[in-house]
Amino acid sequence: MVSAGVDGSLATWDFRVISSSVEEERSSPASRTIRSALATMHHLDESKRPPNCGSVKLSRAVGRHDFCFSSVCDDGIVNEYEASTGRKLSKYETGHRDAISGFSTFSSKDGLGQSRIGGGVYVGGIVTCSWDGTVRLRRLRKNAR
Repeated sequence: MVSAGVDGSLATWDFRVISSSVEEERSSPASRTIRSALATMHHLDESKRPPNCGSVKLSRAVGRHDFCFSSVCDDGIVNEYEASTGRKLSKYETGHRDAISGFSTFSSKDGLGQSRIGGGVYVGGIVTCSWDGTVRLRRLRKNAR
């Protein structure tokens, strides 16, 4: 699972690593606590961190493997991470001039099919919507970002 905070902090959690105290097990045997995140990261670069980066949106990454995810917040930058390590894999600007209001990814398996445009093989893409009144689509190439 991936979680995001309004300050831009991101964390991945592994539900296979569950711990609880004896007291917690007695009081709530059906509930366990995950004590520490598998990996932590921050959407914004160290030098650009305001106290609040707005609503952070998350989505599965496309074209890599199941253990990657993407994030975007009001800065209009999409970051892709490896969930197990928190390593940033890619970053690009959406081009929006206002806050991001919607964020979704799609793959070639979603009925759009792989297409060949301009010599590249596309495996899906990212759709972003903004309060600036625009919807933007970025196609993702196979093995290239």
